[in-house]
Amino acid sequence: MNAKRMVLFLASHFTIGVLCASDGTWTAPDGGDWSAVGNWQDGTPAAGTGATAFFTAGAGAVTNDMTDLTLLGLQISGTGFTFAGNTLTLDSAGFITVLSGSHTLDMPLVLSGSTALTAALSQTLTVNGAVSGTGGVTLNGGRVVLGNAANSYSGQTVLQTGLLEVASISALGSSTSPVLLGKGTFRYTGPTPPNLRRVIRFTTVARMPPRCSK
Repeated sequence: MNAKRMVLFLASHFTIGVLCASDGTWTAPDGGDWSAVGNWQDGTPAAGTGATAFFTAGAGAVTNDMTDLTLLGLQISGTGFTFAGNTLTLDSAGFITVLSGSHTLDMPLVLSGSTALTAALSQTLTVNGAVSGTGGVTLNGGRVVLGNAANSYSGQTVLQTGLLEVASISALGSSTSPVLLGKGTFRYTGPTPPNLRRVIRFTTVARMPPRCSK
């Protein structure tokens, strides 16, 4: 059989596998390791560029035990998940959305581009892991806490709606561009008042004037 006939024979008799991004829905009753197939619907852990991980109910400690986890985003419901472990890289249009509950990210995040951090009204997303990368963050909805004082992401921070809470100005990343405040509340909880005029700019992103609180 010549080479051409061999290729046609293989193509007609076998399916060639292609590695693709996989959405995944967490079904474990509580926490567990990300890579454990038994924790996911249909045994498919969420992974890969363009993939979304859905946490639709429950609570618990979820450990990212994968060394190169990349996602488009996380959509989180339930009562209270805590995400820890290795670094999670988000795509250039990445997102983390909290639909219900109060949830915490203790694992490091790398932002590949502008990233939407959204919490529904009266819900909370706390990001304690170090946030790095070339992207920025755009915040909307309920309460978002940037709890790490060593964030180094270089993109701009934009508060469109909701509450943004920090205990250190360095939690707002390393960008030299000012933080843009639209229709929302910026809350600083640090020990001494910072020089906010140096880093904050009010914008017409929203219709109502922004508020700062201590």
